[in-house]
Amino acid sequence: MPTDSDLAGLAALYGSLPKALLRFHAYDNDERRTPLEEHLVEAAEYCRRGDGTAHLHFTVSPNHLDGLKERVSAVRSVYEARYNVTFVITYSVQKPSTDTVAVNLDHSPFRLDDDSLLFREPLCLNLSTIVH
Repeated sequence: MPTDSDLAGLAALYGSLPKALLRFHAYDNDERRTPLEEHLVEAAEYCRRGDGTAHLHFTVSPNHLDGLKERVSAVRSVYEARYNVTFVITYSVQKPSTDTVAVNLDHSPFRLDDDSLLFREPLCLNLSTIVH
């Protein structure tokens, strides 16, 4: 059983990443996928156009844009080959005004060491700023 220290370490690591980059989807064949990878698979299976392309758009906070693009670069060719698809991917930057307060398991506001509130980016679209 994990100790409180183990859980705190995981929370610190996972708390610094956007949900899209957390590898928590598990399959019987020991494959693990991030939500980002799930979106690639779903686009390939459900949104492929007649010309073999699947279009996706991701909206993230400015501080996670590079990490998301790095993950896409790392896995894109794997899923394009597996599903015989070409992904057309665009990005936009989330507005900080849409951030929401993070909460603990008991739904109380999560506070940082300095007692300030932690704000998280929501899962919503902001198409006002497209970044290619």
